[in-house]
Amino acid sequence: MSADPTLAELIFMDFVIPIRSSSGTAPLPATVEADQLRHGMDANGSFIAAFTSEETFAALGPPDSDHGVMAARDLFARAARAGDRIPSAPGSPGHAELA
Repeated sequence: MSADPTLAELIFMDFVIPIRSSSGTAPLPATVEADQLRHGMDANGSFIAAFTSEETFAALGPPDSDHGVMAARDLFARAARAGDRIPSAPGSPGHAELA
């Protein structure tokens, strides 16, 4: 897969998702509700950040945040139920609004 996945590829990916906890544990994202996912804020309001790799998360994600991996379809479904937006790799030059 290329460094910048296409929109069609994104639906089949797993994303690294920051979780609102800094306990040092690795919580299972499947057991975490959307409101427990760590949210960011930009000019368009609140969002759930999604990172396409551990490297991207390490470079752009919230420092010292617990995180886990979630399938794109699960993440998009949770965000839709909660009314949340999902930008991919927020803060990067090529970030995209996914949902």
